[in-house]
Amino acid sequence: MQISAIEKSPNWTVSSSGLTATKLNNSVYDGLRASDGFSSGKWYWEGKHISDGGTSSGFGVVLSSVDMKITYGNNIVTAGTNHKYYFRSGVIYNPGTSGNGAIVNGDIIGIALDLDDPSGVVQWYKNGIKQPQSFTGLKSLGATWYPAFMAFNDSSIEFRFTKKAYSYPIPEGYRQAERLNKFLISSEDEIYSIVSEYKGTETTIPKMTSDTAPSGKAFAKSVYNASYAPWKAFNGIDDAEGYASLSGSGGTGYLGYEFPNAISLYKYVVRSTGSSSLTKMPKDWTFEGSNDGVNWNVLDTQTNQTWTTQYTDKIYLLDEPFHYMQFKMYRLNWTANNGFLSYTDVNEMKMFEIIAPKLVKLPATSESSFVEYGMNKGESIDLASDISSINTINTSSSTLGSGKVFKQKINTSKTPIKKASIT
Repeated sequence: MQISAIEKSPNWTVSSSGLTATKLNNSVYDGLRASDGFSSGKWYWEGKHISDGGTSSGFGVVLSSVDMKITYGNNIVTAGTNHKYYFRSGVIYNPGTSGNGAIVNGDIIGIALDLDDPSGVVQWYKNGIKQPQSFTGLKSLGATWYPAFMAFNDSSIEFRFTKKAYSYPIPEGYRQAERLNKFLISSEDEIYSIVSEYKGTETTIPKMTSDTAPSGKAFAKSVYNASYAPWKAFNGIDDAEGYASLSGSGGTGYLGYEFPNAISLYKYVVRSTGSSSLTKMPKDWTFEGSNDGVNWNVLDTQTNQTWTTQYTDKIYLLDEPFHYMQFKMYRLNWTANNGFLSYTDVNEMKMFEIIAPKLVKLPATSESSFVEYGMNKGESIDLASDISSINTINTSSSTLGSGKVFKQKINTSKTPIKKASIT
């Protein structure tokens, strides 16, 4: 699934990937839609607001009968009721219902389309959080609905139609929007799938609004005051200073994030402060991981890191042996900054997850097995990569009291076991 090359206003330019688009015409409503639509089922996709000069733009759905090749002037109401968008202002058009959170550049909008519901419902999410305003009654307007976007100002946006590309979990009961040809592997009367290695392209840390919200925990050795709390380094905003350590701490301290569960990283990013605070940035440090907050493992060491440009990312790749070491807590532990005597700043810190390839053993070739575990047609499999884990899916159970018992035999002569877990 891609952005339609036909059903879009001429003011939109679509990239070669078919997943990003840019609009370079202000003061007129211009729309675009995806190449495929839905008339039944429960489907989920995401969109990212990369940049926009105003508040009158948003992701949503549009009825198949709507002509997206035309512009809609300066009044979205003229587009009619067959458009449903969550605008950056927080308003749902049409009918113009307010109550959802305002959107800024970088926000990820999730769209959950439920056409199994008797009336047809579209529900929006912002950065993984369900928004209070949805729209019910799609089926009374028409049968087939397409992912869409509408903008009044210059805009740059991205669509994400596959689970691998999503920033947030798919809501329970929904499927990824991309409907691909999929296949499984059959060997010795067993059914398998191979989950390829995954490397995240955006920070795994959610945009924090406090040290503990929306999830995980930001922490530091010391804090200047509440205005420079640890979460300020994980809020996705270019603050002049971001996080600041306690006055008098000089060039020593640490800043980190604790995930809800242990994960693996393959890189991290440190982003510079405003120009007046560059001397407060760390210069010498170790990047470390821990599962108990007491025993820390050094994953990377940097020295003489200088900062000459404000709001600039520096990327640090972890050596491959560390890619599949899993930790709940990661921190930047510095021993010197760039010369400021009183305290140290970090504007933003980002961490990027890696998931090792794994073999999945399935009980049968059911439709749900293909949907959930099938490999995409054209997907490459690296036969040289090590598969460190095997997942066995078991759906057969017997009753025990008020619960269920699942049994699974494993031939240890074929599959040596170092560690087993049940999920």
